[in-house]
Amino acid sequence: MPNAVRLFLGGNPWRCDCLFAPRFKEMLQKYAPQIIDLRDIRCAKDSDNSLIPVIDLSRTAVCHSPSEYTIQEALDLLNGVLASLIVFVLGKLAYDYYHYKKTGRLPWIVTKLP
Repeated sequence: MPNAVRLFLGGNPWRCDCLFAPRFKEMLQKYAPQIIDLRDIRCAKDSDNSLIPVIDLSRTAVCHSPSEYTIQEALDLLNGVLASLIVFVLGKLAYDYYHYKKTGRLPWIVTKLP
């Protein structure tokens, strides 16, 4: 292992909020063989979880209320729906434009409007 990297991450004040801690834990699990002091990586002293190693933290211990992570999931879903609607509207606009150029007729919805 001449190119192996060994990391010491313990003894630092890690922020253990709902956004950072779960992703940080995933990163620690992924690179566990390279991290020497894995059991010494803990949250900052002012945190409720300062005595527990980050690798042992659960999402429920860090995210105290479900609203902390469900709001983010709801916003992600909303962004996906809005992006889909934008693509649909632009596709319909392009279709109507080419249909009008080809036939000279407006879309049926335009003829129904007052």
